[in-house]
Amino acid sequence: MNRRTVGIVLGAIVVLTAVVGGGILVVETALTSYFHSYTYRVAVETDTNLTDVTLYVPVPTRDGETLADEYADAAVIQDPPEVWVGDDGPHVPDATGGSADWTTQIVETEHGPMLALRASSVEAGTYVFGANTQLEPGRIHTADPWVSDFVLTPANAVTQVECPSWTDETERCYTYGSHLYADATASTRGSVSVSVSLHGQTDWGFFLANGWNWFDQRMSATFDGTTNGWFETEGTLTGGAGTYP
Repeated sequence: MNRRTVGIVLGAIVVLTAVVGGGILVVETALTSYFHSYTYRVAVETDTNLTDVTLYVPVPTRDGETLADEYADAAVIQDPPEVWVGDDGPHVPDATGGSADWTTQIVETEHGPMLALRASSVEAGTYVFGANTQLEPGRIHTADPWVSDFVLTPANAVTQVECPSWTDETERCYTYGSHLYADATASTRGSVSVSVSLHGQTDWGFFLANGWNWFDQRMSATFDGTTNGWFETEGTLTGGAGTYP
């Protein structure tokens, strides 16, 4: 092989290496251009006036740390702003509550960190609480959030179950046991229901392609005005919904 041929071959190798290496860099950069967000919602519905109300409900935690610990903008507030969270986001009723002096606080309980909702007087109606995180660089492992992402806790005896027939092949469905604390006095015979949901979503982009995937976790419980103490409830989680790069 003469010098001119060797030079051409070496030049081609250098160009090919640069193209392949650059392509890998571009692909890696594009695939790591994720944004992720969480939407946490709690709805309290009562058809009778209540006094001396104390509720402890599950909050999103990861390794004992709450969502509010991780994100400064994730403090739980009443009537949080709505955010678009995909086709299967948390379904909570509209707030229709009247006069109430609610306070919110993350507290440590015998079942771990939970959200405490307290009020001395609550009129019949629906009250919505929650927190949104802003989209931030990063990725949520929505196919299996139990491993490394924020999920509603406590979550005991997590069991994978068969998903409904209409779900995508990538989706995984789970049931689990949880706890909720309620103490209230009702002015008349009636019922109180509490629903809790968490939506975790990753938005991704790859050159001209883009998409999103998510998980949804929900639990709810209903009790009367004479309930006092802890009781068990069951929750569900569906992960792996949406599209993946």
